[in-house]
Amino acid sequence: MFALTSKGTTGNRKKIVVFLTDGLGRIGVDVVLNNIDRTNIKGLPIYSLAFGSNADYEFVKKVAVKNKGVARKIFEDSDASLQIKGFYDEISSSALQNVSFKYLDENTDVTENATKRNFESFFNGKELVIAGKLSDDNIQVLNLLVTGNGVNGNVELELKSDIQSRDPELTKAGDFEKITERIWAYLTIKQLLEEAIGETNELEKKNLNDRALAMSLKYKFVTPLTSMVVIKPDERDLGDLEENEDARLALSKVSSTKQTSSTSGNMKRKENSPKPGGGGGGGGGGGYSSGGGGGGDPHFMLKINGIEFPICFDVDTRDGDVIRMLKDPIAGITINAGIVRSTMKKKDGEFKTFIGEIVILAPASRIHIKPDKITFNGDVKSWNDEGIFEMEGSKIHIYGNALHERSVYIGFENNVSIEIRRPLKDGTERDVSYLNMYIDNEKGVSNMAGGILGEFVHKKTTLFKISLDKRGRQHGHFRETENTNKTHFNAILHKKPDIITGEMVLCWNVYKKTEGLLASDLKHYFISDIAST
Repeated sequence: MFALTSKGTTGNRKKIVVFLTDGLGRIGVDVVLNNIDRTNIKGLPIYSLAFGSNADYEFVKKVAVKNKGVARKIFEDSDASLQIKGFYDEISSSALQNVSFKYLDENTDVTENATKRNFESFFNGKELVIAGKLSDDNIQVLNLLVTGNGVNGNVELELKSDIQSRDPELTKAGDFEKITERIWAYLTIKQLLEEAIGETNELEKKNLNDRALAMSLKYKFVTPLTSMVVIKPDERDLGDLEENEDARLALSKVSSTKQTSSTSGNMKRKENSPKPGGGGGGGGGGGYSSGGGGGGDPHFMLKINGIEFPICFDVDTRDGDVIRMLKDPIAGITINAGIVRSTMKKKDGEFKTFIGEIVILAPASRIHIKPDKITFNGDVKSWNDEGIFEMEGSKIHIYGNALHERSVYIGFENNVSIEIRRPLKDGTERDVSYLNMYIDNEKGVSNMAGGILGEFVHKKTTLFKISLDKRGRQHGHFRETENTNKTHFNAILHKKPDIITGEMVLCWNVYKKTEGLLASDLKHYFISDIAST
């Protein structure tokens, strides 16, 4: 903070501070704000950047608003460096400092309820917009005085406007009044909301928000304090149906933000085991479905909050493939799954494949799980070694369950837990032992997570329509939203046997390609080394 207390200018150049964060502050946020208030005695502008989807943009805006700066969000993409460069180019091209606007009639201010008229900086290529009302309708000529500090000293600009000589062919008086009043309302609401962000007094913050809310409702602006409600008539949409098809549609939106990857809703567990809630995948003919209609290759189920049935899909694999299940750079957890081949064949003649090993990498843990042994940080355990074993930052519980299967539960201190089950080969339906896994608790999984399960943490999935085909099957039409990107996919409601419970489970089966469901082509989720982070 030394720079904030040193001299405010260097020659004709004015100092600025750039504050950047790529994380979500959990503790010490108020301390940071108090330190800035205490040390920024020169009132230097602080320009703030929130880098990535996990950054606390509200906090960044608060820092900027309280210190005469601006805030920007940088999205993680291939052009992130260009976004940062563009931000720097913007704030480094200041043409004027301490800019002030005065509207005068014989040296007397003649405005009422004007929006902000004093600005810290004016940047090249930008514009400053002020709106307000004249206190006297009889004023003939309006004098505008603009002052500021430039590189070569003080700048003073005087302009005159004959406000009675508007060209009626260009703007009708009535239209002009409506436009300017709404511009004034828009700017005023925006400034009230910005002031509220930087206000620490709760009563004053409430007053600012109340004023912004009242104006938003009066002028019908959608703001963070209001919402737009569209009431759709109860009508039947036949556009997506075939001729003579039954047009029963479920048009009510069931929208949910996936609070992380999900799990099959009817999975049974030990009573003393944590309640399921994550995303899961398992061996083909298994996973969460066994052979037959479920298909042979690894199968995944995703339970979406607010949608009754999970979404399920298959992934075609070959012996030796490795799938990236989860990679979270914030939580520091990576999960990779290795594929093995059985001797049984699918209907297409290809061999069925299963998840044969799983590697979990965390800051203080390296866990390698196979059907015959469990290795964590070099310590080898048998699946029969029931009990709880603690490591730095994690806890492992090995136990038996129904159907003569075994399970291992892994809980990390950062609110992430995983359960892996081992169905044993029985010589009939299963000719190889394999592994099923699902994310049991994903609260600690960040919005930067990737992988075939991890990417669903930061997506919003909506089931916006259900239609029936000629055979009476229900087709679900889904929309996924991630940041500003929207994709669509379709699925059919179908029963698949759950290998864990033996029950038939209804799920929305993505029966065609997974385009629209997954962020990338399937090959993006395949990696070469199961131990890679």
